[in-house]
Amino acid sequence: MNPILIRNVLELLGQFTGIVCIYNISTIAFSNLILKKDKKYEKYLIHDFPHVDKVPLEERKKRVNSTKNKELLFYIEKLEKFTDEENLKNAYRNLSTMDMKWQPCKIIYGSLGSYDAKKNQLKYALNDTLGYEFLNMCSTYYDVDSNEKQSGFSWQKGFSLIGEGLNVGYTELLNARIYNGDIVEGHEKEARIAEMMEFFFDDPKEMEHLYFNHNLVGFIEHMEHFQEREEVIKLIREIDQITFLSHLGNPLPTYEYIKIQLKLYDWFKEKNQDPKKLEEVENFLEEEKMVSFALKSKKTKLVKGFPKRVHPVFTKTKKVDRVDSTMIPFNIYQRKPFKELCSELFQVPEDEINILQATKLYCLMTNMDFINCDRNTRNTIARQVQTLILPEEEKTSLEQRTCKQLQKKLDSIWYNTTEELKKIKTSRKVG
Repeated sequence: MNPILIRNVLELLGQFTGIVCIYNISTIAFSNLILKKDKKYEKYLIHDFPHVDKVPLEERKKRVNSTKNKELLFYIEKLEKFTDEENLKNAYRNLSTMDMKWQPCKIIYGSLGSYDAKKNQLKYALNDTLGYEFLNMCSTYYDVDSNEKQSGFSWQKGFSLIGEGLNVGYTELLNARIYNGDIVEGHEKEARIAEMMEFFFDDPKEMEHLYFNHNLVGFIEHMEHFQEREEVIKLIREIDQITFLSHLGNPLPTYEYIKIQLKLYDWFKEKNQDPKKLEEVENFLEEEKMVSFALKSKKTKLVKGFPKRVHPVFTKTKKVDRVDSTMIPFNIYQRKPFKELCSELFQVPEDEINILQATKLYCLMTNMDFINCDRNTRNTIARQVQTLILPEEEKTSLEQRTCKQLQKKLDSIWYNTTEELKKIKTSRKVG
């Protein structure tokens, strides 16, 4: 059975039956199972080379029925203008036999679109999702004999899956550039990591070529110029963790997200010979306040700044490697007043906190989708968050009660996240 399907079933059970604890424990256990299996079958899953289509490009183009695929003509033409023609052979091969269906009922199940590589079938509920799923189709090869799927930067066979996080991130990035006016609407963390990966190539088009030719092996080999193969594969699986942990109702993926960017910065800085390009990477990291803050505090150890009797949940008893020896401060998850947290994080006095930044941080910590929610919902959240950062003398009795309720909610999230991390750490020790 497809592991993604199992995850969706677990999520539905958690949402519709209210068994949140069982859902969280089950998903964490299942995540560990998947990672262990990936590690066990790493050599079995990642081959020496990807599938290569031997049919000439012109022949593939002739087999595409433009009448049958008229709904996709806009996406085909846009892609042809964006990328080199040699990257389109896989797209033409799938288009020649692909079946496309409009299924508005998918919205009920929380899905707006999907591409089934085995059936070569694209389903969508809204036109807005067509670009993302179309790119999935263009970068996917399914081997019937071995039941193996190579899609962009992800390879899957049975329960063994690797590269899902990097693949969805880069797909979102291309979708934004080609079809969505440079606006990333989903998997923002993975998309930003994928964008940072482009700095490791002399020309970003090289990474694009690897994606459309589902060449995960080529990507790993290129990254071996910056780090050992084992570490590169470990990084890819850490990005997978971000995608999976995003299903949990806590801000844990943010820590992994920051840690991965700092790790990539270390790799790039160590091998890079171009000061101008290093400056570009640093400017890229500076665009996000939390990453920028972590970068500036990079030499500060994780244990510094923890309140008494509270122990850092990410410390290791074993000898840490080169990257983990300079871990970021854990301040963004400390149990402290939200106002104080914003002041420390954004490096501004408490009376100068930006309400928009504070609202985005609150949504991040409570796992709310700030970008995709409607304007009324955003305004409602902003008004609530404003009570957290208002001076006490300016609050009404109602605002004071709201402030206490919101702070209590954040404290609860902090506690639950800490407990889950302890469980993960314990399960790893046992495993």
